[in-house]
Amino acid sequence: MAFFFPIFADLLLLKSLILGIINRGNIVCAANQEAEEAFKKTVEVDRLIGTLKNASDQELQKLVVENILAYNESFWIQLAARTETCKSEDDKQDLEELALSIMTIVWFATINFSSFCALCIKLHHETC
Repeated sequence: MAFFFPIFADLLLLKSLILGIINRGNIVCAANQEAEEAFKKTVEVDRLIGTLKNASDQELQKLVVENILAYNESFWIQLAARTETCKSEDDKQDLEELALSIMTIVWFATINFSSFCALCIKLHHETC
């Protein structure tokens, strides 16, 4: 029996080492997944910026409204970073004008939606 105790103790130690490595691996894997998701979002936002930049005025309005939920803080930060890293003043000015256009379209879309909601509420109260 005394012979098995050291072997058993070694097996327990080995098990705890393996579990520790697996747990650390899970943490590293989770961190890698978070980094991968962040990278995917960055690529998506960058594609959206490129699409918006190359769109005509009519296409731009449609694209902005279709992607209205995409204009969050990270979008604006990425657009600003892309603007600041432009090599030419023309590209920088194009992106600045794009940002202004997007803000204007989003603002009008929000105002129109708010007005629409207010009208629906008013009509609902009049019919009740």
